[in-house]
Amino acid sequence: MVRPIPRKLLIHTIDYKHLAENNGWDDEFDEPIKITRVRVMPTSRIHRTVQSEGREATHRVIIDRQYSEPFLEPSEGSRVVWRGKEFTVGRVSAHYDFSEIPHHYEVELW
Repeated sequence: MVRPIPRKLLIHTIDYKHLAENNGWDDEFDEPIKITRVRVMPTSRIHRTVQSEGREATHRVIIDRQYSEPFLEPSEGSRVVWRGKEFTVGRVSAHYDFSEIPHHYEVELW
């Protein structure tokens, strides 16, 4: 088994609101779930297309199997609240070690 992410790096807490229903007009979310011992890392990248160029401010959240409580897989379109700001879950990547259960999730927020 691969070692867990060091607990001393998992210094943040987030509120996760699962997307319950998306009918195209109004999204409905479940009650927030507090997830402790995660890591939130602000990131940015340049977004270039033929017509325009701009910066996208995003955040990446790491949810660790060993230490994050509860350990759950976020779904795209759900919401995360961190430091009073609400973000949308854009992409979820599961990272595995040698078992069927992910070692951790990396969640991109927009």
